Amino acid sequence: LFPAKTFFVFLTTAMTVAISLVIAFYLRFDFEFPPDEILSLEKVLPIAIILKLVIFSLFRIYSGMWRYVSIYDLVQIFLANFVSSFMLFFIVVTWQQEYFSGMSRSVIVLDFLICFFAISGKRVLVRILRETAEKNTGKAVRTLIIGSSGQANTLIHAFSMNPGRREIIGILNDGKESGVSLRGVPLLG
Repeated sequence: LFPAKTFFVFLTTAMTVAISLVIAFYLRFDFEFPPDEILSLEKVLPIAIILKLVIFSLFRIYSGMWRYVSIYDLVQIFLANFVSSFMLFFIVVTWQQEYFSGMSRSVIVLDFLICFFAISGKRVLVRILRETAEKNTGKAVRTLIIGSSGQANTLIHAFSMNPGRREIIGILNDGKESGVSLRGVPLLG
């Protein structure tokens, strides 16, 4: 059996996929569905949900920890969504005459974009909320980083990955880049 957390993630992903496809239909037809398009939506919706959930599983979208979402995770979500949308597009085009008559293929393109932003957005939102909550709990240790911007970037990243309470107040470096910021931390010169 699935652990409760995995089942919840799986269920919310299925709902996100369904909602993104419905929103894509609404946007494509300016909130007025032609009757044959409603039938197409009813036929393609279960296929899209099953296909995307399987492809997302193959790309290990469910195995990452949301609170540590990174660029790598977003690329994996993009690729999984691209592959599943391409396969859905192929299915619709192949059986358009027999099964999906009148279905607009642009709906699948809109769905690809909406689904990618929705699934990525959920994960980024979880990370933002976690990091905001950690910053607002208790007294933080004020920290000044001394070193090059590359080293400071690595250190800031390491601090953000560990749940300690640390407020980075600035970066002292060789002075060539003063007046700018790195990950939201000012370079002081």
